[in-house]
Amino acid sequence: MITLTVIGSNSKGNCYALSSDKETIVLECGCSFKQLVRETADDLSPIKAAIVSHSHGDHCKYAKDFISAGAILFSTKEVTEKYKSGVAMKEGKTYRIGEFSVAPFEVYHDVPCFAFIIRHPDCGSIFFATDTYALPYEFKNVDHWLIEANYSDDIIINELQNGHLSNSQYNRILTSHMSLKNAIANMATGQANKSKTATLLHLSSRHSDKHQFKAAIEQEFGIPCYIASKGLKVYLS
Repeated sequence: MITLTVIGSNSKGNCYALSSDKETIVLECGCSFKQLVRETADDLSPIKAAIVSHSHGDHCKYAKDFISAGAILFSTKEVTEKYKSGVAMKEGKTYRIGEFSVAPFEVYHDVPCFAFIIRHPDCGSIFFATDTYALPYEFKNVDHWLIEANYSDDIIINELQNGHLSNSQYNRILTSHMSLKNAIANMATGQANKSKTATLLHLSSRHSDKHQFKAAIEQEFGIPCYIASKGLKVYLS
């Protein structure tokens, strides 16, 4: 069994730990190493790698701390050059990290950005995507979805019409983050009704409704849905 622990999942900082009883890989370094240790407590096995999707601070700010703690950094060329350390990942290549395997693919953001297919014999396949408004491929045979659902179309349209959201803010959201509607569409293409769990990432505090989002996924696919928030643990098998 793999334990997913959420350290942070918002614009202040993103960080997720995937742990077996032998090893841990960290997805995103937007929260401090001390926060990770606090949230994982006695569950933390040796950290083998820190895997970072892109160069924005809420995803890579604390990469140096994780490198100092012994993790190998895997990320885009921009991030590995920034920290002068690690492996610059390439789409089409699979990286073996202990019993984990990680395959990156490029997604759509305002800087170079990866999403990942992660596999481990204890839980099968994990799909991880955040900070992208769309996906370039169809993904099937996913056991566990970790996917961004940043906003509701209805909420941001209402905010725009009421003058609480500028045109530039509205356009940036549409071209850099994934809506609940798009998350559902991508999961449907991937036959998520055959999956085991879904965890929704990076919900906007202003433009989402966690109860509505959870209910929408569970009603659509009939699988347990979790909302990523500090301290959440999900057991993936």
